[in-house]
Order: sequence, then structure tokens, then C-alpha cells
Amino acid sequence: MLASIAVPSYQNFVTRARLTETALQLGYWGREFSRWAAVEGRYPNDSHIILPPEAAGSLNISNAEWLATMALGGNWNWEGPDNYP
Repeated sequence: MLASIAVPSYQNFVTRARLTETALQLGYWGREFSRWAAVEGRYPNDSHIILPPEAAGSLNISNAEWLATMALGGNWNWEGPDNYP
């Protein structure tokens, strides 16, 4: 009976932790892309799953971080400013 209460609570805790981690990464990387755009005068080009090559050296994001599976599953993807014109 105790397990029937504890397991769902633990699953909710894990889900909230994954959501929090993803939100933190989104915020951090959003700030890094905005910082890059402020310096360069534009956002990096589309790069799909890989980290934008022209920005890889100046963003504070490593390729390993970018290519790692997100806490919620899946991968990061930069669509750039033109979103497939």
C-alpha cells in the first residue's frame, strides 16, 4: 500500500526534475544565442541537430552538451532566424 503512494510521487518528482533541467538549459542557451546575436549582429544560420558551426567557438555551449540527449528525451535543434524559407 505504501508503494502505491510512493511510486507515483517519485515518478512526479523525476518528471519535474527533467522539466526543470530542460527549462534551465533552454534559458541558458537562449541567452547565449541572444548574446551571440548582439555581438555578431545576426543569429547563427540553421544547423538542425548539430551546433551552428560558425557559432560553436563563441557560444558557451560545447558540442557534447548540444548533442547529448535532453532530459526529456530527443535532441536540441537550432532552426535559426529564417525557419526554412
